Amino acid sequence: MQMRPNIKVDANSLKKTLAELQKFGKESERVISEVTQGAANDIRDKAMSNVRGYGNLVTNAVGNIVVEQTATGGSYYTINAQGVPMAAYFEFGTGSFVEVADEWKGLAWEFYVNGKGSLQPHPFLYPAFRDVRITYQKTLEKAIDILTKRYSV
Repeated sequence: MQMRPNIKVDANSLKKTLAELQKFGKESERVISEVTQGAANDIRDKAMSNVRGYGNLVTNAVGNIVVEQTATGGSYYTINAQGVPMAAYFEFGTGSFVEVADEWKGLAWEFYVNGKGSLQPHPFLYPAFRDVRITYQKTLEKAIDILTKRYSV
């Protein structure tokens, strides 16, 4: 009898989670990729809606938010504001106005320049990620339950 893996989805454990899911074989890779791509698309859609809520300055600076499967393929997708370096500064703010969720501090530091600046944050991507993450985990758990039942002896 194959046991259902103990899985919790968060930004820090995704690689481990996907490795556990591969125990179910090729079908699990396809199912998990579909669920993950759907969540990535939902994040993109919510982020675009959030950007529009801030008006033309932010919308034009952020540009088009896209979802792409990573070069490694599989169940890994990236969500980004293609080719628009200002997007990070609108997301996190600059200077003394910077506001970053703990789990995204590493990402925010990639855009640090000099600690100066006066741009207030207009978070659009993190709120979308936070909202969709809950639904993604539930959908992923349902998929895991189905796979567990299908492949259990």
